[in-house]
Amino acid sequence: MPTRASTADPDSTDLIGRIYQRIATSESNSITVAEFMRMALYDLEAGYYASGRAKIGREGDFFTSVSVGECFGMLVARWIAGVMNELTVDGGSALEIVELGAFDGQLANDVLRWLPEFVEPPIWEEIRYTIVEPFAPLRGRQEETLESYGERVRWVEDLAAIRSGPIRGVMLANELLDAMPVRQFIRNDSGWMERMASGDAENGLRLSEVEADQNIGLPESAAVGSVMERIEGLDAFFRDASAAVKEGRVLFFDYGFVEEEKPVESKRAETLRAYFAHEYLDNILERPGEADLTASVDFSHVANCADAAGFRCRPLTDQHRFLTEAAKPWLQELESRGEIDDASAKLLRQFQTLTHPGDMGRKFRVFEAER
Repeated sequence: MPTRASTADPDSTDLIGRIYQRIATSESNSITVAEFMRMALYDLEAGYYASGRAKIGREGDFFTSVSVGECFGMLVARWIAGVMNELTVDGGSALEIVELGAFDGQLANDVLRWLPEFVEPPIWEEIRYTIVEPFAPLRGRQEETLESYGERVRWVEDLAAIRSGPIRGVMLANELLDAMPVRQFIRNDSGWMERMASGDAENGLRLSEVEADQNIGLPESAAVGSVMERIEGLDAFFRDASAAVKEGRVLFFDYGFVEEEKPVESKRAETLRAYFAHEYLDNILERPGEADLTASVDFSHVANCADAAGFRCRPLTDQHRFLTEAAKPWLQELESRGEIDDASAKLLRQFQTLTHPGDMGRKFRVFEAER
């Protein structure tokens, strides 16, 4: 179904004009779904993320583990402390945490707030925090949030800026992979087709299909009606990540699945969707620049790309198991006290939300790899 741009926001109207222009100048009069996502989310002037328009929480379009409260950052800090303690055994260069997709800087703030509680002072003095942020509006938010940490925090525009001095430490991301542009492929009677965005100002945007590139390596055995989504450039992303990490761990939180969990062949495996003000939109092309676009992560594909880039992938787990393991010393400490103060009670409520098997605990997966 064709859809027109929302006229509620002039920036969005300008953005869809640029989308129409890009479609008109393409050889096929269409652009891939991935390119539409890239423009809708990361256009420098009006993209949902790049412009700083995205909001988290009740007043925004989605919730995250970070928006639940500081308990998430506290437990991530406990895990990071364990990695840093291991890395300092052999000494060497300064320790670093690199965060991708830091949004407003709240996770960095929570991690830095708690990390000194879990590492010895000499180790804490070695640790620096780097945020990879190419977008000025988001960097501005992060700088405001993290102002009190001074020179301990630095910013770079991309992973390539770290390659000349690869880190010893942790590369961290919360809900980054699901916001990366994906290409969509649909299997019909004649073979694989790629889903595209096409249209013009007179008729609006619509989804179309063209014959897929045969060199992409899509499975020939897939049933008619199957949908496959692939994060565009994921292999190059992990090559850059591998070049940026000399020694340490990668820790990514996101929602998704592994190969064996894909829907049965009779069902479509499409996961790309759009949300606006916590409401699901029927058409992913609706409200470009105003809606969040997200796709469930195929962690089998993630592991393959990471492995090819030189990482050693650890078994995939879920947020319930990961955070519960990280919380064991804290929970034992609370139990030994007998009484729980108000601050601890608040953290416990957050912990229950983060780990509840019926919600965030099973929904979110934890991908960990090492070099």
